[in-house]
Amino acid sequence: MKDFLIAEYKTLLLVILFCGSIFSWFYVRELEKDAEKTKKTEWVYQCLEPGKRVGIYHLGASAPVFDDTWEARTDSVPGMTSWHHQGGDMIINVSADNTIRTIEIYPSDETYETCQADFDNWKKTNQPTAAPFKAGSLAYYRYAGIHSVSRITDGSITQIGWIVTGVR
Repeated sequence: MKDFLIAEYKTLLLVILFCGSIFSWFYVRELEKDAEKTKKTEWVYQCLEPGKRVGIYHLGASAPVFDDTWEARTDSVPGMTSWHHQGGDMIINVSADNTIRTIEIYPSDETYETCQADFDNWKKTNQPTAAPFKAGSLAYYRYAGIHSVSRITDGSITQIGWIVTGVR
């Protein structure tokens, strides 16, 4: 056996190198495939972006000049003016210094799916910050930068909207 190894060491070395190169070629290809699968595409928020904005309204920005489709109310949130959209689909809470603090959105059927997709994508990487709490027939699920609002009727829970807040 010793004589065989001495006589054929070059052949054995070539066979080992050849097999190793084939294995490494397949291994590298599998790594590339896995990298393509896990490669994240940047999500483009279309309806709401938790902790930042809803549509064109950004948290922390100066409140816009509201037209006649908005109604101002001062009894909703203490120390703030709440601007309610005529359709009931959005409420913008503005502080005394004219800064947008929170935005509530209760989208219609046409825009609900877009907002839900934004929230679902964001929720993949964010966990609730506290246990849900109930107020009357509504349940609020708190996350950093957003509260999910659901209606409870006869034991079933239906999501109806979101409250976008600043991230804490």
